[in-house]
Amino acid sequence: MPDAPFRHRARVLLTALLAPLAGLVVACQPTPPVEPPPPVPPVSVDPAGYGAAPLGSTAYPVPAVARWVATDGDDAGPGTEAQPWRTLTHAVAAAPAGSTVLLRGGTYRETVEVPATKRLTIQSAAGEAVWLSGSDPVDGWVGADGAWVRLGFVSPFGPGTLNPTLVTPSAPMAGDPDMVFVDGQPLRQVGARAGVTAGTFFVDDLAGALVIGEDPTGHVGEVATRSEALTVKSAGSVVRGIGFRHYATHISRLGAVKAGAAGITFENDVFVDNAAAGLSVMAPDVRVVDSTAAGNGQLGIHGHGAHRLLVQGSLLRGNNRERFAAIAASGGIKVTGSDGIVLRRNLAEDNLAHGLWMDLGSDGATVVRNVARRNSAAGIIIEMSTNEVVASNVSVDNQVGVIISETSGASVWNNVLLGGERSIYVVDGWREPLPVDISIRNNVIAPAPSGARPPLIVDDVNLRRSGTDMRVTSDRNAYYRRSTTAAPYLAAWAHYPEAKLVMKSLADVRSRTGQERSSWITDNAASNPYVADAAAGRYGLPATSPLGAAGTPLSASVASALGLPTGAAAPVGVLSL
Repeated sequence: MPDAPFRHRARVLLTALLAPLAGLVVACQPTPPVEPPPPVPPVSVDPAGYGAAPLGSTAYPVPAVARWVATDGDDAGPGTEAQPWRTLTHAVAAAPAGSTVLLRGGTYRETVEVPATKRLTIQSAAGEAVWLSGSDPVDGWVGADGAWVRLGFVSPFGPGTLNPTLVTPSAPMAGDPDMVFVDGQPLRQVGARAGVTAGTFFVDDLAGALVIGEDPTGHVGEVATRSEALTVKSAGSVVRGIGFRHYATHISRLGAVKAGAAGITFENDVFVDNAAAGLSVMAPDVRVVDSTAAGNGQLGIHGHGAHRLLVQGSLLRGNNRERFAAIAASGGIKVTGSDGIVLRRNLAEDNLAHGLWMDLGSDGATVVRNVARRNSAAGIIIEMSTNEVVASNVSVDNQVGVIISETSGASVWNNVLLGGERSIYVVDGWREPLPVDISIRNNVIAPAPSGARPPLIVDDVNLRRSGTDMRVTSDRNAYYRRSTTAAPYLAAWAHYPEAKLVMKSLADVRSRTGQERSSWITDNAASNPYVADAAAGRYGLPATSPLGAAGTPLSASVASALGLPTGAAAPVGVLSL
């Protein structure tokens, strides 16, 4: 895990200051092209282009024979459009394998399991918004001492966890799955009656009461009463156009929705405001396409044993609301023990931990064309894995842009890494595999305007191996620092058993490490010349940049991951999103 190395970095990087190299601009291509380069295509990010379509806006094909469900239906009926069933639970039991089940608009307060023997397509009816909900409306509140109390309340859930790798002292109630909502907005759980204030709630088990700090009069108060939403155990099933919310899943049960068989597809689904993960994938060849996981207590998406999982076009926003520890599992998505993962063209933003996270033998991952921004830890992190491609991504204003930790055979190419304490952090820790053969090419690297840490760090927390031993190579990257006074360091390079190299200039990096021989740097300039307009979400090169074809030609692994020919001319920075 990177947290101990982070602390180590802070101690060793504060060396004596050298005189700042003001006004340095270095361009390392031997000569400019004779003809001006072609205009660089714009690369921009529109947040509306990620995630599920608004619930109620999809219109999937309906087969001639379909089974229908409606909130005003009757499970004793035939399940036709004219006489629909009442519950999805009954529809799953009654519909034959291979059926399509259509849900009419409304809220279904159920826990459903699709058995292994029954492949189904479950979808929303055209133009109708469908929710599966883990909460129930609650009334009977009584005002008392500045709070509102519901007597006769017994929580249906067991206690949370005090595991220190999961729950931190600053958020001790994270592991407790109880949830309360007022007009759909979650309240925050506190551990004592005296702590109840506006926006909070307390489960008083001794008194058999629920205490909230919001006046529910004239509002809809809902309390989570179910822990599981939908478990799909049938290979090849499809779930699309449906929302899942308010399920009080204990972290030991992983996710509100579970994919437990191969080849399941989730499309245009919404997983929001659940206590642990929104979706948990524990089977191979699952596809999560154009879906949204937001505001979940621990993770947007969890995966383990999810070989060849594809997550594409999806939005992972504001997860880890309960503030579980970032050291174990929390944030936008975390996948472990899963080979061949593809994360393509997703937006992971404002998660209270890492954005996109591969760990524990998730070998051969492809992380391409994603945007990770404003996550409180790393935008992208790869741990304890091999043969990873991290290419043509944008990582903006995360604590760290990209972390490659205890990972071998990683290609970090054509990314735009803006803001944050560090841009690229390659680290050898205490676990296997030993980092080796890591290539860093064609990236735009611009740290936060001020800070004591270099944007590029290659290190061994055991103080044994050097960057050369790890065979880390870095070249044709474009660096930008607004002020070398406020951000004086450029790179730190493991050089053990001798002292680590901490360098301020690109010339120093070249002479002391042999790296970055054809890279560029712009220092002490008001704006970044390697990004069109970051504030507007235009993260590609400016249209007239001379770096539009100046990058290292794409390697076979990077080209394959991006669907481009090997050896194709490449820009510096992202190719497309």
